[in-house]
Amino acid sequence: MGLSLNQFKLGDFVVDTNRCQIQEEDDITSIEPKVMDILCYLSKHPGKVVSQEDLFSAVWPNAIYNPSSIQRCIALLRKAFREDAKNPKI
Repeated sequence: MGLSLNQFKLGDFVVDTNRCQIQEEDDITSIEPKVMDILCYLSKHPGKVVSQEDLFSAVWPNAIYNPSSIQRCIALLRKAFREDAKNPKI
C-alpha cells in the first residue's frame, strides 16, 4: 500500500497530516492539529536543531511566545511515538 500526498513515514510510523493521525501497524493515535503542525515543521527541517522560538513563530505566528505550548506539543508527540525523552529513537 502506497502513501498518499498527505502522508509520510517516520521510522515505523505513518503520519497522516490531513487526519492528524500517527499509525504504527494497526495502532492509530490521533493528535491535535497544532501538534501535527509542530511535527510537520520538524519533518521539513531534518537533522537541524530548531529553537522553541522558531517553532512557536511558525505554528503560532501572531501570538506572544509561550514555551509551555511548545513543550506540551513535544510531550504529546513523544507519547504518540512512544518515545522516551532520555533515550529518543526518532
